Amino acid sequence: MSNNELDSLSKKLKELPATGKNLDTDTLRASLLCKISRSIIATNPDSSFSLLNIAEQICKYREWHQGHTNVLYSRGFNYMSIGQYMKATEYLYKGLILAEKTNNLIMVAKCGSMLGISYSKLKYFKEAKHYLGISISIFQKINQPSQYLNNLNYMGIVLLEENKYYDAIKYFSLCYEKNKNLNFPGLSLYALTNIGICQKKLNQYQNALKTFSNVKSQEESINGYPVYDRVFTLASLADIYLNLKQFSTAQSHLNEAILLNEKGGTNHSSSYLYEIAYKYFKATKHYDKALIFFEKYRTLEEKIKLQNNNRDIENLKYEYENEKSELKLKNINQEYNQELRLRKIAVGSIIILLLSGCILGWNHIQLKRKNLFIQQQRQEIVNINKDLEELNCNLEKIVENRTHDLKQANFELIKKNDEILLALVEGQTLERKRVAVELHDNLGAMISAMRWRLQILNRDRFTEKEQKVYDGILDMMGTAYSEIRLISHNLLPIELENKGLKGALEKLVNDINLGDKLHLSLHIEQKDIPEDKRFQLEIYSICLELVNNVIKHSKANRASIHIYKENDKLKVSVSDNGVGFDHATLSSGIGLKNIQNRVNANHGTLYIASDTNNITSITCYFTIGY
Repeated sequence: MSNNELDSLSKKLKELPATGKNLDTDTLRASLLCKISRSIIATNPDSSFSLLNIAEQICKYREWHQGHTNVLYSRGFNYMSIGQYMKATEYLYKGLILAEKTNNLIMVAKCGSMLGISYSKLKYFKEAKHYLGISISIFQKINQPSQYLNNLNYMGIVLLEENKYYDAIKYFSLCYEKNKNLNFPGLSLYALTNIGICQKKLNQYQNALKTFSNVKSQEESINGYPVYDRVFTLASLADIYLNLKQFSTAQSHLNEAILLNEKGGTNHSSSYLYEIAYKYFKATKHYDKALIFFEKYRTLEEKIKLQNNNRDIENLKYEYENEKSELKLKNINQEYNQELRLRKIAVGSIIILLLSGCILGWNHIQLKRKNLFIQQQRQEIVNINKDLEELNCNLEKIVENRTHDLKQANFELIKKNDEILLALVEGQTLERKRVAVELHDNLGAMISAMRWRLQILNRDRFTEKEQKVYDGILDMMGTAYSEIRLISHNLLPIELENKGLKGALEKLVNDINLGDKLHLSLHIEQKDIPEDKRFQLEIYSICLELVNNVIKHSKANRASIHIYKENDKLKVSVSDNGVGFDHATLSSGIGLKNIQNRVNANHGTLYIASDTNNITSITCYFTIGY
């Protein structure tokens, strides 16, 4: 920023009214303070950060998030300007988060751009490219061409520092081509210079020679172009000619650069020039001159290093002083807030005391009136209490009689409910017998007869395709007959009558294990099984229903049945290693409702342990001899 621009901003700042008078002027003041701070950071860091402190107080007072984002961005920019890249990264990242939270795209892009440069200085190239990529995309989207081109150039510089020269050339070339139409001053020359540097690094000396020659021609046509940039261009050309063994041309450019450097070169341009001069004289075997320029180069490098060290020390000293100032300001603010809080508490206490006195006086008057009323009511209460005692005696007798009647009715209801459940289970058992008989005698016989009639047909008269269909139908009928026979048998197994519960379950396990989908194991002790045949049928029916659920729904390959005594109760448990199920879906399962009814009818309790990741286990407990 020029001095005239800085003076103009300072004048606008002085013309604004005092802070706190108006929202618009306060936000304008904060914005001007941030601009001025960024412009004076190189010459007056103390004043620069002091201005940002004032701007931050205004933004917090007005709760202006956009302005606070600008303050954080400016702090990061300033710290980066004085070489404090870690500190810069901290504030720029905070600014980026706040900008994203408030959906401030322009500040997201600006913070991302500076973060990319800062990370690049810290050699974190991956992070640098990430944030610069975000900024490039946003600046292109919101039509900010100058910022977009600058960030293309920044991305190229990061890739150049990462030694990815081909990728860097792509970004510099894109920046150069885009700027042909936009024509932002100086940007094309910077892009060309960086392309030439990459070509030189890749030993593409002919390409680099054309590029730097183009740069030199354009620099000479611009009046007042910086001397140090021209020195760098001439020195680069000398270095290229030196690598091409064209020593006379290299010397010509070197001499021109040395003369120009005396008029306005910087330490960095001089250091680069002396290094190229040393290489030239060494290559041409002028060792005395090579030694002179080598000593100049080393002396200047040491000077630059010392200046950098001094700058770092000054930065650390300033950072320490700035931290002290911020801490002092924070303490002052805390003391002021504490004093303000105490004043508010004191004023509030006085108001509360006055209100309390008024309330107490009013309450005293009301209390007298209430006491008179209470005395009048007290006698009435005594009389009412006598009547209540008599009523209470009568009510106790009525409640006692009513309680006895309710207990009797409840007992009858429980008994009736048990009878209903028992009837329901017995009805289901009878229905199972009927269904088993119907399946075996009717449907099974019908399928068997159909299969016999099909077999009468002469298979050899059919075509090959018809024979396949014929064989398939016969196989399907055979399978259907076996399935019906198995279902009817499992619904009412003969083994249950002949061999008891253990024999019936062993038959069920053997039948299921004949297939290859599920392996079922049985763990039962004959001594633990009650002798009641009806109860054994109930246990068998429960196990059959649970095993059917495993086959249909669990997708398991292993399951087990456990029946044994545990603490004077019979424990019946079926578990599997399948997919489990959600407890919220239990109410919709008809099979589980049937199981629950059977368990309730036999005075048992049902427990389910299952989820979608673990082994499913359904356990019933029955009181033996209930």
